[in-house]
Amino acid sequence: MKRILHIIGSMNRAGAETMLINLYRVLDRDQYQFDFLYFTNEKCDYDDEIERLGGKIYRVESIGTIGRFWETYKFLKSNEQFYAIHTHTLLNNGFNVFGAYLAGLKKRISHSHNTSNGNADNFSSKIYYHISKFLINTFSNGYIACGNEAGSYLFYKKNRFLYLPNAVNFDDFTQDNNLRNDLKCDENTILICQIGRFLEVKNHSFSIELAKYMDERNINFKLIFVGDGVLRETMEKRVKEFGLDSKVEFLGLRKDIPAILSSSDCMILPSLHEGFPVVLVESQVAGTPSLISTNVAKEVDLGVGLVQFESLASNLDLWVDKLLKMKGLKKIDKCHLNALENKGFSTKGSLKQLITYYNDI
Repeated sequence: MKRILHIIGSMNRAGAETMLINLYRVLDRDQYQFDFLYFTNEKCDYDDEIERLGGKIYRVESIGTIGRFWETYKFLKSNEQFYAIHTHTLLNNGFNVFGAYLAGLKKRISHSHNTSNGNADNFSSKIYYHISKFLINTFSNGYIACGNEAGSYLFYKKNRFLYLPNAVNFDDFTQDNNLRNDLKCDENTILICQIGRFLEVKNHSFSIELAKYMDERNINFKLIFVGDGVLRETMEKRVKEFGLDSKVEFLGLRKDIPAILSSSDCMILPSLHEGFPVVLVESQVAGTPSLISTNVAKEVDLGVGLVQFESLASNLDLWVDKLLKMKGLKKIDKCHLNALENKGFSTKGSLKQLITYYNDI
């Protein structure tokens, strides 16, 4: 059996983590096994499932980039059983593959899941970016990205990368659900969802301002936030301050994302920057239209007529008008799934590409 070590900050319910668990579920575990190296001692959302599938979870906790690099190197040096290491920590990938190189591991893969690290554009951030990028491109011998823009962000042009779509299991999106009834949301109400961690980059504050404006226009809507994070309490307070308790609900972490998307009339994603978020693959598989900011990579539009872009600088009327028109754009017949499967967004096709890549490098 060949064991692949995935180096990732944690395995909570988020984009890259969900992509990994989707692949792991359909992996031939008689031939291959996924193990995980975390940079936290906290229990994560997918831990129980990983262990049930036979994966091992290792943890390294250290303060600072250099301390984390040293602890990772020591771990890899004393655990040489891995067929490959596959790191998902953006700029920190460089220190992970450098440690793996020093530890003697032969297959060292860097995976880019984003188009920015979100740090301020100051001198120290630029130095860190260029050092990390140098390490990534010097000590990796495998390069993977979720899209062209994400690949260009981390990899030199000479290092051709594998474009690995953020795939999902299509079968998960065939289920019926009663979410609208649970939310007391009738068919005349436009149900809008935003799915993602409560981080500054996800820009939940914009969505709340938009909800306030829609309420002032007496529009019949319900906005649901799905996820958790450091800014959740702040956003909950803002909703209360605006008197939007009956219009905006916080559902927290959920396992039924396919059901939520299938029930919603549209999804909103006003992010400050994004690479190729898994949730935009999920929304298109579900047949649910999305209105997203122009800061999100254009390649997220998979060509099935379900994604529209709008600038965060635009008048809120433009956002509202597009959302209202989206209620009639939902795809119910699922004919679009063939196009998405042909583009490589099913888990089985994506996993086949990944295993072939592991064996070829």
